[in-house]
Amino acid sequence: LNDAFVAAVVGGLAQYHEFHGQSVDDLRMVMPINVRSDGATLGGNHFTPARFLVPLTIKDPAERIVELGRLAREIREEPAVALTDALAGVLNQLPTTITTAVFGAMLKGADFVTSNVPGAPFPIYAAGAQLERMYAFGPLSGSAVNITLLSHCGTCCIGVNVDAIAVPDSESFMRCIAAGGSTDILIPPSII
Repeated sequence: LNDAFVAAVVGGLAQYHEFHGQSVDDLRMVMPINVRSDGATLGGNHFTPARFLVPLTIKDPAERIVELGRLAREIREEPAVALTDALAGVLNQLPTTITTAVFGAMLKGADFVTSNVPGAPFPIYAAGAQLERMYAFGPLSGSAVNITLLSHCGTCCIGVNVDAIAVPDSESFMRCIAAGGSTDILIPPSII
């Protein structure tokens, strides 16, 4: 699911740049990597942000899924990821201003963020009504765009948070993201 999600986002970003006559070979993506161990308690944040370049030049969606999946697994298997908990323990002992500066520096220079958040695997109710859809709108964290997929009981919803200064043509941007780069023709606004 994550490979297809990221591949669709990357395809949409490539299509948006092409639509505006910009030739971009790659962009820097931030993606949270799950570092929760099997024995970890529920709750809390058990992730580390990974920054890496992703290619925008792969036109075929199937090839793009395979390549981005390979890149993501390569990053997950990076030995430094295992040090995240130890580093977090050290950062927790530092003043908040220092921790914020360190974390902000890690995210600096990112073009976009993708995040795949697993929701509760059971029905959730609010005021007696069952929630059918949940959308997560992740923070920009210094990037132009954050696109977050949240799954809940077999349904996936995608929230898109866009910096309007960095992405001035939000209407075309949303059409390109919705198309996922699967076509050279933008989706008409009436379909979105």
